[in-house]
Formats: sequence, C-alpha cells, structure tokens
Amino acid sequence: MSNQLKETIGDYGIENSLDAMIDLIEFGCLSELHKAAILAYLRQAKIHIIVLDGQQEIVEFTTVEVGNG
Repeated sequence: MSNQLKETIGDYGIENSLDAMIDLIEFGCLSELHKAAILAYLRQAKIHIIVLDGQQEIVEFTTVEVGNG
C-alpha cells in the first residue's frame, strides 16, 4: 500500500476512504467490466467494515470498567 493511501486512510478513516474509491471508480474511465468487478469487492469491504464497527460499538457499550472506588 502506498504511503499516500495510508495517509489518506489514516486521515479520513477506512469507511470514508472506501467511499472515495467507490466514487472514483464509478465516475472514472474504466471499462464497465472492470468497474463492476472492482466495485463488487469494494462494496463488500465497506459492508464488512460497517459490521466490524458496529460490533466494536456493542463491545464498548457493554464493557463495564471496574475501578478502585
């Protein structure tokens, strides 16, 4: 992965970066077959990230901190 892409993902988050890549492919100058294949993978990746984020939020919500007090 290029440093520029790593910085973009670090700055904007994986979900926003996937959105940007999807937009670039949808409105870029690729063949329709290439667009369809790449978009299928990117959309599944985005859905996977959304599910993982939701699971993390549930874990954070249900985790209780026990302190000395």
